[in-house]
Amino acid sequence: MLDSRSCRYAYIRYLVEQDRISECFAKILEHSSDEFMDSIVFERLKPSGTDDELRSDSPLNHIVAISKHFDIQLDFNTDKKGQPIKRYPEEICIADWFTSKKSVSEWNQTLANVKPEQKWDQKVRFCNQLDAATSGIVLLALTKEAAGCVGNQFATRKTVKHYDAIVHGWPEWDQCEIDYPIYDVTKGSFLRACEVTVPGSEFEIESSGDVTMSTPSDSLVRGKQDKVACTRVEMVKRGYLKCTNDYDLGTSEESQIESMKVSLVRIKILTGRRHQIRVHMLYKGFPIVGDLVYNWVNVRQTMDQYSSRRQSEDLSESPSESKCVNHRKTFRMFLHAAKLGFPELGNVEYRSESGFEKYVVDPT
Repeated sequence: MLDSRSCRYAYIRYLVEQDRISECFAKILEHSSDEFMDSIVFERLKPSGTDDELRSDSPLNHIVAISKHFDIQLDFNTDKKGQPIKRYPEEICIADWFTSKKSVSEWNQTLANVKPEQKWDQKVRFCNQLDAATSGIVLLALTKEAAGCVGNQFATRKTVKHYDAIVHGWPEWDQCEIDYPIYDVTKGSFLRACEVTVPGSEFEIESSGDVTMSTPSDSLVRGKQDKVACTRVEMVKRGYLKCTNDYDLGTSEESQIESMKVSLVRIKILTGRRHQIRVHMLYKGFPIVGDLVYNWVNVRQTMDQYSSRRQSEDLSESPSESKCVNHRKTFRMFLHAAKLGFPELGNVEYRSESGFEKYVVDPT
């Protein structure tokens, strides 16, 4: 049986070792009854948006929807011996939970309710992907057929995906659309970047919500390496970051963090590129708070080393690097998958609250 609380305790120690939080903050968390130290729970989500029960032939009957915590991996990579590569010994992933004895019994019952005598084949099939640092909605399929049907909804861009995020700075706009094409920094690289100056290229959003790109011959787009990407951002609230909740760190870090200008935004992505939101918000000039990869310090080093491409004019107007370094003193990356809708599958939606509002306090 998974000892969730001991895993969370080990995770806090891991954050201290990585210099994400202070020793003082860690001790407060370890002895608190705050939600941060609650047992790890992969909360089951029920579909909404329809007044009726799911039709018996709906593929969503064979889908398990959960809301995952932040900094939990979907599955582990393995070493040459086939052993899971963990950041710390007690770390668990969603695949561990999904294949646990208690879960297997539940999934078999879920299938039996729809197709008597059918049992789960104990294969883990993720329908969507979230970065380990991102929290929110994850879908897993109990059958190959369900995985194919729901996966096709993602592949053909027929899903509705909304995220909550806390970003650095106070944008002047209340709404914006970011359509920078995305590419790998180097071939096969994990890191991604944006082409922000693409003369002659144009994005078109059709009535169906699909995104197409017309590329005249004089465009600077580099063929298949550039991926069409479109992100819509809506301002919710401007304020200051209060990542310590009601706790007093007892150090100078608290005043540094809580003087940081941040904004709570709601994001809708019309495409689903890897790291799309994180890259787009960075190149727009408002990186996500707590992102250890896509921040001003890293992007300058990366682009100087690997790319001669022109960067966004917003980069020259970025916050000071000293301010952005403070993101290391937050306990998480503030990005959460809040809503996932399937208009063509009965207009069903899954929702998960981010709770980010409490971390953005009004200016005084």
